[in-house]
Amino acid sequence: MIASLVGILSTIFQIVELIAARRADKRKEGVGAMQATLEALTNAYIVLSKMEDAARRDRDLYDRDPGRVLADDPNNRDRRERNDQGEDART
Repeated sequence: MIASLVGILSTIFQIVELIAARRADKRKEGVGAMQATLEALTNAYIVLSKMEDAARRDRDLYDRDPGRVLADDPNNRDRRERNDQGEDART
């Protein structure tokens, strides 16, 4: 899970760099490039803040009732239904 978050974050920062470079190329100005970079970083910060809030809500929910979180997971629900029907969970 942490590895996937790190992967997501690195992808976001690569996208931010590409957006900033593209905007800087369009403006061809020092101030314009700085403004484009600032805008891209601001947008990335907003996205990361939303991701952090979602992760915090998920973690809080799991801390309160880990069984409920696992029961709400559609993958676990499918496995449980197959097991209730006597089928192998790997099929």
